[in-house]
Amino acid sequence: MTQFDTESSAGSARHVALVVTAAPLARHTRRTYDALRAAGWKVTICPTAAAADWIDEVPEADLLAGRIRPDAVICCPATFNTLNKWAAGINDSL
Repeated sequence: MTQFDTESSAGSARHVALVVTAAPLARHTRRTYDALRAAGWKVTICPTAAAADWIDEVPEADLLAGRIRPDAVICCPATFNTLNKWAAGINDSL
């Protein structure tokens, strides 16, 4: 299996957490979500509280509703503030 396979060895779709931070590009969350779904990924959208105002057309069924264990994490857009907090081990917005 390569790093780009979208199925696990059990045959189920791979799961990706799409972390969305508050920045203008968050308006394109639906486009990213649709592309990942078209590629066969199960997607959970994990917006920060501040990002909620930036996201249009959120698929409510795939919003974070509890603890998840994804196969991959994509942070898009990743703001400078978010990257610095991750590097410092600070998790105060998710």
